[in-house]
Amino acid sequence: GRFDQVLLTCPAPQVIGILEASRMDEAMRGAIVEVLEAVRYHRQFSFVFAFDEEIARPHGMHAAINVDRGHDVSWISFEHDKEGHVPAGKNVVVVQMNPEWSDHHFEEDADSQVNVVIKMLSPLLGTDLPVPLWWNRQRWGLAHPASGFDGDSLRFAERSGFFMAGDGVHGKGRVHLALKSGLEAASRMLAGGG
Repeated sequence: GRFDQVLLTCPAPQVIGILEASRMDEAMRGAIVEVLEAVRYHRQFSFVFAFDEEIARPHGMHAAINVDRGHDVSWISFEHDKEGHVPAGKNVVVVQMNPEWSDHHFEEDADSQVNVVIKMLSPLLGTDLPVPLWWNRQRWGLAHPASGFDGDSLRFAERSGFFMAGDGVHGKGRVHLALKSGLEAASRMLAGGG
């Protein structure tokens, strides 16, 4: 259809795909794509493990993040701490691997990775983990931006009703920055464009 304004928030490569399938003016599309082609994304694995018994954790933590970037695990979260997420007596642990590890192992079979990740997780939690009841793995090809674009570089497109928001605007995978870019874009949209 035809729209007065469009706001896209998906990762830049997906926006490019949408634009290439659109009926947008070719010169405008080319200028937008040129800005977006500079955005790069990290790849990242997420693993989910379910256990039949309580998993000991240092200091009763709910989550841990790899602030010093000194190992392959980026994030650990205990989903059973969230009320109603997990049946009583079960433990579900989410593990996100760092982008470097994820890049190196991106094409590997999931079964071969599970034991490796469990072995990495055990010393971080200070306990030997049992065999999980079940597990799942998600490969994120566009997990979070490694670089972004200056939001001002697309203001020319806003005059034609095209707006973008999301973490690619700032080049950092941070929820508050994605939200900020969305609120700023909404404000400009309500004001009538760039």
